[in-house]
Amino acid sequence: MTSLSIVTFNIRYVNPNDGINVFSQRLPLIVEKLRSAKPDVVGFQEFSCEMLNAMQPLLPEYLLVHAGRTADRLSEGLGFLVRKDTLYLQGFDNYWLSNNPLVPASRYENSDQSILPRIMQRGLFVPKDTALSPFRVYNLHTDHVGKQARCLELAQTVAQIKRDYETDPLPYLLMGDFNARPDSEEIAVVRDCGLPLRELTEKCAVTYHGFFNPAITPKKIDYIFASPEWCVKELRLWTDTREGRYLSDHHPIEAKLTLSVGVV
Repeated sequence: MTSLSIVTFNIRYVNPNDGINVFSQRLPLIVEKLRSAKPDVVGFQEFSCEMLNAMQPLLPEYLLVHAGRTADRLSEGLGFLVRKDTLYLQGFDNYWLSNNPLVPASRYENSDQSILPRIMQRGLFVPKDTALSPFRVYNLHTDHVGKQARCLELAQTVAQIKRDYETDPLPYLLMGDFNARPDSEEIAVVRDCGLPLRELTEKCAVTYHGFFNPAITPKKIDYIFASPEWCVKELRLWTDTREGRYLSDHHPIEAKLTLSVGVV
């Protein structure tokens, strides 16, 4: 059975204060890793138009799409990287994580959410291998400040997954930087949501390392959850480094999966 490589990757926003780990210095390592690993789908967090414009000419075998979280849609936000020879990106949209998800830059105003709007990015992928089913990927980056906000954002996302599945029952993946540890109330929102979601990243230890700054405590805050149709062949962290440069301040997580459902 054909396998698919799916990656969640907080790519770290373009921060001029990152020294040797500023994005422009990490870019060659990132591109080299993507070329060698050949993932089918990457869900980026902290992705920007600047990154898209820098990466697309270097990765012609991929389609890159970006969704900014501010009202002009041009800011840092989320992104998908899609391998052209294995998948069609047949649908792509995003919603703001708020009580008004179609209102640009809306937030959970009456919560502990930071001033930053948050979005959920949804992609509908159709494999070129017609033995495989179409599937959806939900990519998100929850609030970095508020626990209540993160719970609301994750609850909104799983509610959207339920609605989508009721309308058009396809296999799905939920992934991203949830800014919450495995034993947290926020992750319990996902685990106890009533969907048959399985965490594929359960055995992962540290995902966020902060470039191993001594002032930062490494921790696991990145996840991939899957519907029952997915079977895991391999799971690994991308821990590549070169001359003190990292891919990001997070270790990307790659899941090599098989999809057991064909087109009916």
